[in-house]
Parts: sequence; structure tokens; C-alpha cells
Amino acid sequence: MNSWYRILCGLCLLASQLSASLIVSVNFNGDGSASRTLLPSEITGVVAVNNWNNASNSGFPAAGVVVDSEGTALPGGLSFTWSGGQANDSGSTLALFNGGIWMGSSSGSLNISTGSSVFATQNFSLYVYATTPGNNLTTEGTRIRVDGVDQFVRGNQAVDHDRFVVGGGPSLTDAATASNYVSFHNLRGDTTVDLSAVGGGRVALKGIQLVAVPEPGTLLLLGLGSILLLRRRG
Repeated sequence: MNSWYRILCGLCLLASQLSASLIVSVNFNGDGSASRTLLPSEITGVVAVNNWNNASNSGFPAAGVVVDSEGTALPGGLSFTWSGGQANDSGSTLALFNGGIWMGSSSGSLNISTGSSVFATQNFSLYVYATTPGNNLTTEGTRIRVDGVDQFVRGNQAVDHDRFVVGGGPSLTDAATASNYVSFHNLRGDTTVDLSAVGGGRVALKGIQLVAVPEPGTLLLLGLGSILLLRRRG
């Protein structure tokens, strides 16, 4: 094996590691009881992963560390704070929707501080899980605003959230009934999630996922290295 072949192998390995999406998931589990807490082995989310962080109303990260979907401690000081909410508990088939931050019929905010983590320098997608414990499927909902973009969820107190249903925007009528999550893309750095009640509904924030998007240069490096390796073997 010559030196160029070793270099190509190293570049491919490095690029493949860098291209793997870094995922951080947070379950807001209300009072922190066992029925509302996700175990490290439990898999859930639209981006289905395990090793969810659990955050109660006493603060986050409660254990002083944030882990990614591999269970690895994330350096860089990623943290979350919220205003206008308190612990919330509600029954649901999916544990992710059992607890949350209850913001009632008004509004609240979740502030994501990326510190010096990868999310401060790399684009990421944000998935926001929220429900609207209202009584009118047509007029009641929750507006979720990130970077000036509005998305909505709407639902009913009697709905058992046993699946993920995407909401929509830019108006409430664009959201499916009993919807419970929305997503935002091409974000970078500190981010604020503003939630407010619409049409007499109520607001309950259940969880979030941050999914880092590999840089185009990394993907180009991986593709180029793979092509060169294939030519070498051929």
C-alpha cells in the first residue's frame, strides 16, 4: 500500500466521520416522574434515536451535561432555558408527550444557547414537539416562531398522541388536526423558539431535536475520496 492510498483512506475515514449527523434530543418531562422520562435505550422522535436528554422544570441540563444520540457528552456548553412555563403532565401513549412545559393560554419562549458547540458554527435543523390541549380542532392551536418563520400545530385535549403528525404554516389552517411537531431548517447559532396560543388554545412544549447538517465541503471530500479509491481498486 503506497502513501497516496493511505492518505486517501484517511481522508475517506475523516470525511465519513464528519458527515455523520450530530443529533441532540431533549424530552421535557414535567415533574421528572418515571412515566414521563425516556430511558437511554428508548427510541423515539421524527428523527428516531435513543439517548434523549430529560429536562424537568428544575432546569436543564439537570445532570450538568448534554449527550448526543450516541450517548456521548457534547462539549461546548449547549444549554436551554425557558420563560413563561411550568411543569406539565398529561397522559399519552408516546412517553415524549407525557410531560412538558405548560405555557397555558398565553405564550413563552425556549432559548437555545449553542455556546461553542458544533451548532454554533454548523447549520442545523430543529424539530419542535408541542401540543395544543384545546377543545376546538378548527380554531385552536399553537404558533411556533423561529427566526421570523411561523409554523402551527393544532389538536384536542382528548387526543392520545400515539404517532407523530406534522403541523404547517404560515397559518393555522395549514396545520393538520392533532398535529404535534414542526421543523425548521438552515439554522445556526443561538436560537429562540417563541410559542403562543392561537384562537383560545393552550400551549404545551414537549421536546426538541437539533440535527446538525454536514457542510457541503465535507460531503464533497467524502465523494471525491470514494471515487479515487474506486479507481485505485479498479
